Parts: sequence; C-alpha cells; structure tokens
Amino acid sequence: MGGWTSRSTLAHRFYLTIAVALAWLALYAPASSAPDSASLAWILIVAVLVILVPLLLFQLAVRRIDEVTFMVCVAAQPILTFIVSMPSPAYDWNTLTLIGVLIVTAFVGLDILTQQRADRTATDPSPVSTARRAA
Repeated sequence: MGGWTSRSTLAHRFYLTIAVALAWLALYAPASSAPDSASLAWILIVAVLVILVPLLLFQLAVRRIDEVTFMVCVAAQPILTFIVSMPSPAYDWNTLTLIGVLIVTAFVGLDILTQQRADRTATDPSPVSTARRAA
C-alpha cells in the first residue's frame, strides 16, 4: 500500500507553515517597512525560541515515540495551558473556555482508555479474551 504513514505526515506537516509564511511575505512585504537592526535581532531571537525550538522538539518527539502518544500529548496542551494561565491576573475566568477545555480533555482521556484496552486485548492470551475475540 502506498502513501504516507502517519509518522511521515507528522514529521513533514510544518513545511506548509513555512510556505504560507513565505507567501505572506511575498504578498505583503511591499506594504510593510523593514525593521531596524535592533528590532530585527529581537525578532530573530523570538522566532528561534518560540517557533523553531518547539518545532524541533516536535520532530524529535515524532522520531522517539509512537504517533498516538505524540497526538495525545499535543491534545492535552489546552488543559495544561488553561491550568497554568489561571493564577495570572492578566486572564479573567471564562466558563465557556473551561467547558471547551474539559471537552477536549475528556476526549483525550477516552482515547487513552481506548488505546489501553486495545493494547491489553491484543497482548492478553487469557481464554476469556480469546473467547471474546472469537465471538
């Protein structure tokens, strides 16, 4: 069977981000002014720390762990971000955001449970699990 594996898709999906950024630069560069050298240095530092380092860590994670674990970790980011941001005085409490984060978290938990059950069923040689698979 041909085509890309899920691991290949995860590893190469960031090329679109680069292509969109270059297209945006080509279309809107004449309307913007070039930053001075001090601002350009800060822009490059922020770009490396906020964009390139996380993308590199994503690439390393895709190589070292399976796709499901990686996607579960990525899907768990909203609840972690919500929990970390709550003590900050810059953010107000928002019930709708909490509901959305809880829905995402519930589905992540359901995915983990489903994956664990599938792994247990595949590796459990007991007669009960064999009878269940035969039925």
